[in-house]
Amino acid sequence: EVSYKDFAEKLRVEGVFPNYTIANNWYPKIGRFINENDLKSMTKVCVLGADIPERLNTKNIIGEKIKIAGETFEVIGVLESKPSFGHFRRDERVIIPFTTAQRRVFNKDYIDAVKLLFREGTDMKMAENKIREILRKRHNLFGIAPDDFRIITPDLAISVFTKTMRTINVFLLAIALISLIISGVIIMNLMYANIEEKAPIIALRIALGASSKKIIEHYLIMSLFIAIISGIAGWILSLFLMEIISFFTPLKPIFSWWIFLLSFLFASFTGISFTLIPAIRASQIDPAILLKSL
Repeated sequence: EVSYKDFAEKLRVEGVFPNYTIANNWYPKIGRFINENDLKSMTKVCVLGADIPERLNTKNIIGEKIKIAGETFEVIGVLESKPSFGHFRRDERVIIPFTTAQRRVFNKDYIDAVKLLFREGTDMKMAENKIREILRKRHNLFGIAPDDFRIITPDLAISVFTKTMRTINVFLLAIALISLIISGVIIMNLMYANIEEKAPIIALRIALGASSKKIIEHYLIMSLFIAIISGIAGWILSLFLMEIISFFTPLKPIFSWWIFLLSFLFASFTGISFTLIPAIRASQIDPAILLKSL
C-alpha cells in the first residue's frame, strides 16, 4: 500500500536497477532516477509514475515523503508518461531501488523478471535456448522436468498479440452479423406492419394501375432510407463511444472512409434483403380488398 497524507491505495511497486531507464526507454521528466549509490546503500527513495502526483493532489512532489508498505520513502523523481496496456497502468506505478525492495519491502531473495537487450543481428533463437539452459541449471531442472519460468521473446509477443487480435476480430464479426440480422428482422417487421396498415391504399394504387415493380420499389426505397438513417445514427454513436474510450485509455480512434462506406453498404444490403419478401407480398395484394374495407 502507498500512502501520502489523506491518500492511501494499493499501487504497483517495482524494485529495479539503474539501467531500467535504458532497457525500457523510460526516463524521468522531473527529478532523477535511481543510481548506483541508492542501490548500494539500500536508500529509501522512489520515483513515481506520471499520473501519481495528480492523484496525490500535489504539484511539487519532489522531496516529499510517502509511505510504501509502512516504510517512509523520499520522492526523487517523476517518470514521463507512457501508454499502457493490460491491468496495470504504467503511469500508476512506484519505482524503488532493487536492493531496498528486496530487503526492506518485499523481504525476498529472488528476481521476478529480467529484461534483456540484444545487439542487432543476434540469433534470437540461439539466445533464447542459451537463457533457458542457464535458468534450468540454476533452478535444478533436468530431463523432462517442465520449466518453472517463462521466456517472452518478440516473436512470442507478436504471436500472442496476433492470436488475441484474431479472436477479437472473430468476436466482433459475430457481433456485427448478429446485429445485422436483428436489424434486418426489425426492418422486416416494420414493413409487414406498414403493409398491414396500408393494405387498402396499396390495393387502391394497384387498382389505379400501379405495377408490382412500382410497389416493390416503393418499399425497397423506404427500407433503404431507414437503413441509411440508422447507419448515420450508428456512426455518430460509435464515434462518441470511441472518444470516451480514448479519454480513459491510450487508444486513439482512427476514422476511415472505407470502413464508413463499407458499413453503409452492409446496412443498405441488410435493409433491402429483409424488405424484399414483404415488398413482394405488398405487390401481390388483391385490389378486391378495397371492397372489404368499405
